[in-house]
Amino acid sequence: MDVPENVGIKEYFDDYVPKIFAEQVGGGAILGMDGTLLGLEFDIGDGEKQKYGLIVKDAKDLEVQKGAVEKPLVRLEMTEDVWRKAVTGKMGAVTDTFTDVSTMSRNKYDRLQNVSGMLTLDLTLADGGNAQIRVIFNESETPATTFKCSQDDWVAMSQGKLAGPTAFMSGALKIEGDMAFALGLSSMVS
Repeated sequence: MDVPENVGIKEYFDDYVPKIFAEQVGGGAILGMDGTLLGLEFDIGDGEKQKYGLIVKDAKDLEVQKGAVEKPLVRLEMTEDVWRKAVTGKMGAVTDTFTDVSTMSRNKYDRLQNVSGMLTLDLTLADGGNAQIRVIFNESETPATTFKCSQDDWVAMSQGKLAGPTAFMSGALKIEGDMAFALGLSSMVS
């Protein structure tokens, strides 16, 4: 779905997110996701952040709420500029691994419930700029790791087109921080 560059945060969550969600699930539930509740929170801005939450029940019902989500499985923090580039497609599918419900499975959901810590994505953008996205799992900022790579390499890794170890060994992916946590995230990325 095309999202205009001048979309407002409230407009995006109120008008676009329900339509994007409907496209992702295709009008039906994802098999094996009965009884699940996935809370996603978006903290957007530089100073005081605008917060929006998505609560997805059984991978088929969506509730969008203004404000924080109680005990989100995933919280994404980014500046408004980075958020805007992400939702308008200027950064490719960099956040899809965390936000696209169609990529969810019961196995991935179960693994996600057991991940605690913070991943900072430090991405070099195609236009030469830089973007940082903090991904906090299960409200815990420790352990923490940083992945540094290009947006294209990150998207390729998250889509399973580039293996994380291959990217790391070639120098395309640099990892800082807790290496054990970084290795554990590999099952969440693709």
